[in-house]
Amino acid sequence: DEKMNSLFAVQSDIAKKIASAMKTEISGDVERRIDERPTESLAAWDYYLKAKEFTSTSNREDDIYKSQQYFDKAFEIDPKFAAAHAKSAHVDLLLYWLGYDHVQSRINKAKSKIDKATTLNPLSPEVLEATGYYYYYAYRDYTEALKYFDQAKNLEPGKSSHIQNIGYILRRQGKIEESLQNLHTALNISPNDASLAFQIMLSYDQAREYTKAEEMIDRALRLYPDNQVNIMQKAWFKYYDHKNLGLLVDELMILRNRYED
Repeated sequence: DEKMNSLFAVQSDIAKKIASAMKTEISGDVERRIDERPTESLAAWDYYLKAKEFTSTSNREDDIYKSQQYFDKAFEIDPKFAAAHAKSAHVDLLLYWLGYDHVQSRINKAKSKIDKATTLNPLSPEVLEATGYYYYYAYRDYTEALKYFDQAKNLEPGKSSHIQNIGYILRRQGKIEESLQNLHTALNISPNDASLAFQIMLSYDQAREYTKAEEMIDRALRLYPDNQVNIMQKAWFKYYDHKNLGLLVDELMILRNRYED
């Protein structure tokens, strides 16, 4: 018990310091939320963290399925672990969104898990986030998704992922400047998030600010120099400069051969 108490005490302290650094006022409800223990089982928490590691590593199909296995294992160990069940629903929605299993039954699975997780803990930020993704990924209902992402952010004002989600919705709504403000705020909180740097690159590219876009892909490459998507994107930016289609094809062929081996 002492080990578990110490673990979550450290996490709560870090969350409060991040919110303070962002000059965010923490209400009593938010502070109680920060001090909550998400599970009573260290084993369940360990599986949950392993699952999150896989989701943050890549969007490859096998990694996504592995993350869901771990989220489901965490929930199996602790059937009151609402966040784990909500994250499993989020994975279902991601599988649908990325086209790995683009069928209605996958959406139905996600909704069933979200309903159960909501019953367990309706004020869990993870549950609210999963609900937001349900409207975002399944139905592209950006207004409804934004409502849930805002609620999650209000409960965890210093968490990068909630700010990112709001930024992505704003981008979908064509509010590029507002989107970039949110995404840069998120990057300040999570400066080593290469995928976020890549997403900011996409926003600058959409806004036709190509110099800033290339700066972001360079940042992503510094963080993960072997990421094939980042390397491919950099090849395109180089092409925009030299306009040599043959050189671009050669670079992309080298990249393809490297990852086929």
